[in-house]
Amino acid sequence: MALKIAFFDSHSYDETSFAATNANYGFDIQYYKEHLSLKTVPLAKGADVVCIFVNAECNAQVIEKLVEYGVKLIALRCAGFNNVDLKAAKGRIDVVHVPAYSPYAVAEYAVALMLSLNRKIYRAVNRTREGNFRLKGLLGFDMNGRTVGLIGMGKIAKVLIKILYGFGMRILAYDLYPDHEFAKQYGVEVVDLDTLYANSDIISLHCPLTPETKHIVNSESIAKMKKGVMIINTGRGQLINTEDLIEGLRTHHIGSAGLDVYEEEKEYFYEDRSDNMIKDDVLARLLSALMWCSPLTKPSSPKKRSTTSPPPRSTVCANSQRASPTVTLCKVNLVCSSVHLLSIYFYSSALRIRKSGRAVRFFPIVLFIQQSECVYLSASVL
Repeated sequence: MALKIAFFDSHSYDETSFAATNANYGFDIQYYKEHLSLKTVPLAKGADVVCIFVNAECNAQVIEKLVEYGVKLIALRCAGFNNVDLKAAKGRIDVVHVPAYSPYAVAEYAVALMLSLNRKIYRAVNRTREGNFRLKGLLGFDMNGRTVGLIGMGKIAKVLIKILYGFGMRILAYDLYPDHEFAKQYGVEVVDLDTLYANSDIISLHCPLTPETKHIVNSESIAKMKKGVMIINTGRGQLINTEDLIEGLRTHHIGSAGLDVYEEEKEYFYEDRSDNMIKDDVLARLLSALMWCSPLTKPSSPKKRSTTSPPPRSTVCANSQRASPTVTLCKVNLVCSSVHLLSIYFYSSALRIRKSGRAVRFFPIVLFIQQSECVYLSASVL
């Protein structure tokens, strides 16, 4: 009899890839879109294995049920396993996880975020689409000679170090158990966190999520960083205190941030939530539903026709008298300006949409957090 697998949190791409691989093994796989939780655990009845992802709730109660149903193995399709109660599972049910993702994919993606933020790639693309070919506001800086600080020095960080070494950057690294031989080979300076914070132009997070590293980026650590620092997080969302990050961006102490993760992403990421209101207040502030915000200031001459053509009727314009943070979460794929102390002015078409009480939805655009000028947001009436 074939081994039975209950495959939770399934998407079409999962089924395609696993079906192709399973052709060589012949396992009986039942795919479920639901996350594993106490509510959905009955779906595992009769299965030998449950296969879960990052958003599963595999606590003691769920494990108790899995043992009761005769499940012998919990297989995670991810490297992290903090969502599994290992104490409850010990001696009762085996737990396995992915030992590592492709370190090259993650490291290269981290570099892509750095370059996109530094060279204002997303802003340049949006301007070009609007027929704006000005160079103002698109100036970045040479990576060569700048200082990058890596928190964590595992497989991914080592690949990233090799790439940034080729850029000619000064590389600082913090790790509880650093590889000094590797560090010497690539000129990495192993330092304490305070030194890393004080000297880094870019800080990239590559450490595991533990009680000690949770919210390692917070108001206290941000205060120690260089003004205008760029923060990159391709690790775990809870490494950053989002409220403190927003405040750092609002005050311009943090110049930009590229996030692949969010600390409360479970209810939103990996799903299409475009037709639903975001109930997470912090995430909503990151994504900034600008059409519902009142302008804090008005244009100096609101009745005077601008010499610059206004955006199309389906466009909302968020404008500020000074550079304001633009928030970007790459997995969420939206672009918007921070709701904090941001002067917002809507063109007449957007105002009519707002006054009519109809909802406005942003089209997907790559998202970053960057001190910016005027940001144009595509919108459509639902």
